[in-house]
Amino acid sequence: MGPRNARQGSVIKAMTALPNADLATGGNSAVSMADGSAILATDGLTKSFGGQTAVDHVSLEVKAGGITGVIGPNGAGKSTLLGLVAGALQPDSGAVRFRGNDVTGLPTYRRARAGLIRTFQISGEFAKMTVIENLLVATPRQVGETWRGYLLGRRVWQRQEAEAAERARAILQRFSMADKERELAGGLSGGQKRLLEIMRALMTEPTMLLLDEPMAGVNPSLARTVEDHLLELRSDGITMMLVEHELGAVRRLCDRVVVMARGRVLADGTMDELQGSHEVVDAYLVG
Repeated sequence: MGPRNARQGSVIKAMTALPNADLATGGNSAVSMADGSAILATDGLTKSFGGQTAVDHVSLEVKAGGITGVIGPNGAGKSTLLGLVAGALQPDSGAVRFRGNDVTGLPTYRRARAGLIRTFQISGEFAKMTVIENLLVATPRQVGETWRGYLLGRRVWQRQEAEAAERARAILQRFSMADKERELAGGLSGGQKRLLEIMRALMTEPTMLLLDEPMAGVNPSLARTVEDHLLELRSDGITMMLVEHELGAVRRLCDRVVVMARGRVLADGTMDELQGSHEVVDAYLVG
């Protein structure tokens, strides 16, 4: 077997290795949960850097209530697409619609207030703050940080702070990290920092999460724990768009998968539909 055929075989193996029993608890089960409407849509999104087109007229829809995966080789434009959707980057052309509204010109914080929250490939914890403090900084609409709150008095914002702390502790309990509440975030393991990112996102009460490689740098055991939590969040009705290199995780989690290569959408479907596509395999071989 030549090198190209060997690489092709490895890609196909990665896309087909998981048994059907795993599929039963993964992406396919959520299809009936989605209401069928598009909570997020992009129309002809294009972004270039220094003459190099990173995202090239990308149009896609994300259905409410499910997990949509975005996969592709390195340099395919996946993280750039996520940045455009989140508002960290502004497109050269095209549009982003969220919950029926055009949010193309809105900055990240405005999209976040609307319920569209992103996590990052490299965890961004506040290392010298405790775990619970990392959650509390994400509390939305903090009255104590405004002039109005100052004028209303300490009793008002102290009550809100107490409620936020109660919510943070409930999230820590849910993610089995209550014992880490007072530990410094910088001392957490890579997988625990991933969970911290997700927990902090939940403090904002999101409608949709944009997840940039949540399994990166996480050991296999804890990675499955992260997957389980994501499936629970989907059951709670939170929509997700997931960029991930680990195809096994994509198969277990995602209802639908978008394949990108060289800045464009190459294919779109379930993993079962995509695994037999030579075009998709070739994208992983040549980028």
